[in-house]
Amino acid sequence: MRSARGLVLAMVGAALGLGCGGGEAEVLVGQVDSDAGTYVAVARQEGRLVAFFCNGDPTAEAYPGWFGGSVTENGSFHLERDGWIADGRFGESGVQGLLVEPSGDVSAWAASLPADPRAGLYASFHRGCTTGVIVLDPSPVAAPLVRGAWWCDDDHEPILQVTPLLPLTIVDDGRLLVEIDFASGTKQAEVEPLTDLPR
Repeated sequence: MRSARGLVLAMVGAALGLGCGGGEAEVLVGQVDSDAGTYVAVARQEGRLVAFFCNGDPTAEAYPGWFGGSVTENGSFHLERDGWIADGRFGESGVQGLLVEPSGDVSAWAASLPADPRAGLYASFHRGCTTGVIVLDPSPVAAPLVRGAWWCDDDHEPILQVTPLLPLTIVDDGRLLVEIDFASGTKQAEVEPLTDLPR
């Protein structure tokens, strides 16, 4: 039986490269209030929703990862995966919500539409594994902030750190160049903006 992790990754994988019509997904990015090192990206399209939470070191900490589900007519949603819960609601200034860990710890989070064209949610899907990257808007004194992780369908596979090539490099079709630290060595990969969600 496919795990909850696998079901969510299958949803994300189906989203990549699919033209679903009705315009591109709306993508918002932000941070978890209690831990500025944990970033969040939410993509919404015609009632469908994907959320990705990524902390500073996904290889060493409890990792929330990807969630998939739907949004109600009033803009609220409730997502669950492997003991994690992500609740939220869209409003005029973006989306706000709560992230509940399997331990019961609760953190507030918020995300808004990015101003910088490089900011957003990027992903690639290959052989049951997803590379996800969140890019936040830069500050007046700093480059864009980036978090990423490689996450596989197999629950026994480790979650690996993903880092961008610096300076932040955008290539054809808006794809972002990153590096993934595999046990066999560091490999380069490309992730693309997540613009369409599966029906």
